[in-house]
Amino acid sequence: MITTVSKRISLYLLANDVITAEEAEVCQYGLEIMLSTLLGTMIVLLIGALLGVFCLSIFYCTVFVLLRQLTGGYHADTYFKCNLLSGLLSFAVLGLTRILSTYGLYSWGLHLLLILFSVLTIAAYAPLDNPNKTLNRSQKTRNRILSIVSSLLLSAVSCILFNTHPAVTILTGLTLFLTTLLLLIGKTKRKENES
Repeated sequence: MITTVSKRISLYLLANDVITAEEAEVCQYGLEIMLSTLLGTMIVLLIGALLGVFCLSIFYCTVFVLLRQLTGGYHADTYFKCNLLSGLLSFAVLGLTRILSTYGLYSWGLHLLLILFSVLTIAAYAPLDNPNKTLNRSQKTRNRILSIVSSLLLSAVSCILFNTHPAVTILTGLTLFLTTLLLLIGKTKRKENES
């Protein structure tokens, strides 16, 4: 559906001389990315609203997108699968955050374990570039440094907020962990495809 809509828009722009024939394919791809991102964000915000954690869903979107852009990781092969997976994972993270914060089931030990695992894994494996958008050496170095710094800063802030804003702490720990899992899955899939 996203591809069809994007193609129609780019053909309309081409027919009205807004873009050239050479720009049509790039325009279509850009529209696909934009529409998929918009749809994914709307799904996460809707899930947040339904779970009663709308503000946390905004924070989740921000942190998740920031980390994923820097670390890379698993990518679904269709927009449908991508948005379905994003919706399910967002529901799991936001729902688990609500349950753990409501019933006080999240401990310092668990939080430290999640962020330690996440930071060390990011430091070891990030970034993992996307086959559709490979990174050059300087981009990899930049993303590596920024992903490590970002994960350390988020970890520090989440620890500072542990007693005053436990839901933010829980959400940060789970989001870091989810990003790390997607990085590891992406790395594993890449190794499988190469062998």
